[in-house]
Amino acid sequence: MKTLHRLIPLAMVGLGVLFQAVSAYGITITYAILANIDGQDLLDLQGGTVQWDHLSYAEVGRTAGQNLPTVINGSDWYPTWPAPPPNEINYPALSSVGPLTPALPDQNMTVTLDPILARDSLTIYQLPTSANDYTLILDFNDDASPGAAWYEADVTVTTVPDGGLTLALLGTAMTGLAFVRRKR
Repeated sequence: MKTLHRLIPLAMVGLGVLFQAVSAYGITITYAILANIDGQDLLDLQGGTVQWDHLSYAEVGRTAGQNLPTVINGSDWYPTWPAPPPNEINYPALSSVGPLTPALPDQNMTVTLDPILARDSLTIYQLPTSANDYTLILDFNDDASPGAAWYEADVTVTTVPDGGLTLALLGTAMTGLAFVRRKR
């Protein structure tokens, strides 16, 4: 009977670990993004950071002497560029790195892009994988139309469970429960 009393807490711990592992996966995060685009710009999201990779025409938020923010999940971010406002950068350049909250997970995930407002093209340029350090890149392409336009999108990422780890934890928990049951 003493052995049984020691095993029940172990089985409960095994189930607790399994529950935590399963709940740690399948996390869904949505990023609401709003930006003023004139030309083509790539938005790189990795971990807790975000950065614009400007390719053509005026950089994000900087047309006609303006300095408009990129809005991510309701927070304004004013990226810094190689030249101060009101200058437009009409050559390839990288912006400063900004914060991304919550951070993009560093594990396998599915990504859904829901363009809410896009004059020309808004697509996923690169999906996050272990090979690219889980970097998601969105392509905001306003090259076809003259002048700047607002682009708005919701990007939803959902982590994908690691089948091997989940099965191993499930197996451990089930073995513990079977052992406890056998002792009864």
